[in-house]
Amino acid sequence: MPRSMFPTALGLALVIALSGCSKGNQSGSTETIPVGPPGGAAGPAGPPGPAGPAGAPGTMPPAGPNPALTAKVKNELMVKKVDTAHVTVDVTPDGTVMLIGSVPTANQKALAEKSAKAVPGVASVKNQLTVSP
Repeated sequence: MPRSMFPTALGLALVIALSGCSKGNQSGSTETIPVGPPGGAAGPAGPPGPAGPAGAPGTMPPAGPNPALTAKVKNELMVKKVDTAHVTVDVTPDGTVMLIGSVPTANQKALAEKSAKAVPGVASVKNQLTVSP
């Protein structure tokens, strides 16, 4: 092939190769990719939903547990040296933290509650820990 035709042939091959990339999914099905905060709350570009718990139009209450906030609370308990060997942390979608289980002292119980309340995103804490030396 003469050298002057090489760029033309290369360009044509590139156009042919890439032409299949722009057709996308032609089977009629589409994939929905969630956008916005976890839990399904729609942002400004999202579809409006039923009124949330506070009655705000266009918001939906989040569904399911909150694993990210659960991890943050557990981390904070460990950082503050709370004995978490027998402690379970449950977080509801609205940010309510439930501390369940037992700790060895009353000070540990109070520290666990105080530490959980200090985590950003925690709405309230239900301390169901028992003291069991």
